[in-house]
Amino acid sequence: MSDKPVNTGKAMYIDFDKALGDTLERYWDLPLYEKIMRQVGEVDVSSDEEFQKTYNYFYQVRRNEAWRRSYYKLFEQMKHTKNVSFSIIITELFRTTGNME
Repeated sequence: MSDKPVNTGKAMYIDFDKALGDTLERYWDLPLYEKIMRQVGEVDVSSDEEFQKTYNYFYQVRRNEAWRRSYYKLFEQMKHTKNVSFSIIITELFRTTGNME
């Protein structure tokens, strides 16, 4: 189906499901999210500055450089761990950065 209304000669038809889907995709920037999820398994997130820049933009990471360095080091260490919990992550971030957020 086209993005544009279709003139059938009687009434115009708008595919509202597609219009809503397209709007949500743009609002949530799903292509960028998919790129991040794909790259997580392909790059060393602790050292790939381009990945970090994209991730920081998408998730609005606004911490200082030392905090981000600790965060991405921990991210890389744990990205393939199956039973990681929020408690483990926040405790380790507190241990390395002194911040509880």
